[in-house]
Amino acid sequence: MKFKILILLLCAGFMTQAQEMFSYVKDKKFKDPSDLMGYNFVPNHMEIPNEAENELNPGDYSFGITRNNLYVHGEGISGVYSLNNINPTEYGFKLLLMNARDPTIQGHLKIILTKKGYVDALVFKRSKKDKEIIFFQALMPKEKNEVEAAFFTDRWETELEMPDSIWGMEIHPFFRIHLKDNTQERLEIADSTSIRFIEKVTIIDKTKKKKVKKKKRKKEPVRLSEEEAAEEELTEEATDNKEINEEEIENIEAGSDEETEEKEVKKKLKIIKEYFVEVRSILHYDDGEVEDKKWTYKVKHLKEREDATAGPDGERFQIEFETNKGEPLYLYLTPKRTISSMELGKFRYLMRGH
Repeated sequence: MKFKILILLLCAGFMTQAQEMFSYVKDKKFKDPSDLMGYNFVPNHMEIPNEAENELNPGDYSFGITRNNLYVHGEGISGVYSLNNINPTEYGFKLLLMNARDPTIQGHLKIILTKKGYVDALVFKRSKKDKEIIFFQALMPKEKNEVEAAFFTDRWETELEMPDSIWGMEIHPFFRIHLKDNTQERLEIADSTSIRFIEKVTIIDKTKKKKVKKKKRKKEPVRLSEEEAAEEELTEEATDNKEINEEEIENIEAGSDEETEEKEVKKKLKIIKEYFVEVRSILHYDDGEVEDKKWTYKVKHLKEREDATAGPDGERFQIEFETNKGEPLYLYLTPKRTISSMELGKFRYLMRGH
């Protein structure tokens, strides 16, 4: 696998691969043994009761769990241990182990849970002759917790009243599960992983122009004519008076009807709506290469299903996205209709708080 991520690599090279960060207590809840599959624990503190206690650097020790094996990395205990069984206990889970190279070496890994299902500590015993070693998970620093809470989408945060309400939303998952080998990858803000639900609206002008005939009255210039009245001087015995008579000729407005052509416009618009799911993530490869990758799926139809048997903390609703690539996408909602997870091809994305 090319990704440089905190996941379990199913090969011997995993033992020596450097880890870049601790796993934190509240990264994930473990309600069932199946939740452990593909998870890699990277503790920050170790203690041998009554003997030693040490702070650890990221990657000094790690415990990766698969369906058949426990991959352990760390001084004095590195190896691949066959996983015989996982037993639920009052404190969490107990993994019964056997050394893959020497079946006579049998030990265990106890997983200590808090009341809310978070892993507080791991207790490893390599064999019946060895002492138990306690490994504690780190508590997330307050500043980091606040920044991540603002960026990542919480499982109980984004409510979806109807399937169509999804368009225009953007979510930031907290975990990416690689379905092929069932490994769990804890995402970071620097990965910029996002899932966008896009509605694209295109408006096409389908207006048709129609020619019509219209009669219009056309005006001609006005012509004026004046005649100056004759001035007649009348002499009377008492006084002399002048009387001026002016005669006005009314303006004559002449008009004629003329036929012209004019275009009449009738508006008609066509609206096309298209829907897409776009996944973006910055990938870091083993050779140091960094790639800003995008996957785009065109959605043709939405379909919702309900699982009435789901518990109060389960995933009750499934929304299927029928795509142009043939392979559907699935969005899962809690009983409160908040976004819980999404399955896209080879990956399943979990929101924060799983």
